[in-house]
Amino acid sequence: MYKSASQLSVAASQIRSAAATMNSIVADLQSANTWSGADIDRFVNDWDAQVTGPLYRAAGRLDVIEFTEPGK
Repeated sequence: MYKSASQLSVAASQIRSAAATMNSIVADLQSANTWSGADIDRFVNDWDAQVTGPLYRAAGRLDVIEFTEPGK
């Protein structure tokens, strides 16, 4: 459980970093011609919809959580 805004900020940053790392690997596959054509295009579209998008949305949700002190 996160107990502070700074912990949530770190978690959001880690999520974005993981997404960027995985996207870089996918881009490397594509640019190295390891994989080409309609298959890679379909994979990249699915990857964005099923992995990248949800990760960035999760990070965005963490960014907007506000903490208040107990009793306030």
